[in-house]
Amino acid sequence: MSNRRHGREAYTLIEAMAVLTLMALVVGLLSVPVISRIRQAHFLDDVDRFARTLRRTAEQAVLTGQPYTIVVEVEDGYYTVYPGNDEDIYDPEESETLIDEQILDKSYIVEIETDEGDQSSLSELLLKVGPSGWRSTVTMALKDLDDRDYYIRCDRETPRVTVSMERQEIPEPMMDVDMTTPL
Repeated sequence: MSNRRHGREAYTLIEAMAVLTLMALVVGLLSVPVISRIRQAHFLDDVDRFARTLRRTAEQAVLTGQPYTIVVEVEDGYYTVYPGNDEDIYDPEESETLIDEQILDKSYIVEIETDEGDQSSLSELLLKVGPSGWRSTVTMALKDLDDRDYYIRCDRETPRVTVSMERQEIPEPMMDVDMTTPL
């Protein structure tokens, strides 16, 4: 009897390894965009959660008539919301929190600009909001590990919080207008 199989040839080990290598290469090439999309979704969720916290705090200040302070630890990405008082001083040891400590875990703050200028060197940012809105205009640039940028802006004297992929310039403060002076 012969060792040959009639009408059918077997795959060699080299052919099987070549097929498996090609399949692994295709899967590897297809997974890069998928992983990038997943990371982008996590980043957007991180930015959205931070913006929702800012919006909820501003809405709470308007509804209750009480001031609040959001303490952002810029280097670590932690942020906590504390009720304010008349002096706008918060004491984390003695204060109850409105929103417990959260973290920016998929992004980090790379730039902070207020209507007083660049504040990027701060290690702790105090965002203050009262019944009439934010105490100052603040724009924060957030970046993810893939160098995507998003900008969150809180506008002075309004409870508005905007999220954008484009940098938003802070306008110059408007002059006070005396309504008694004739035009």
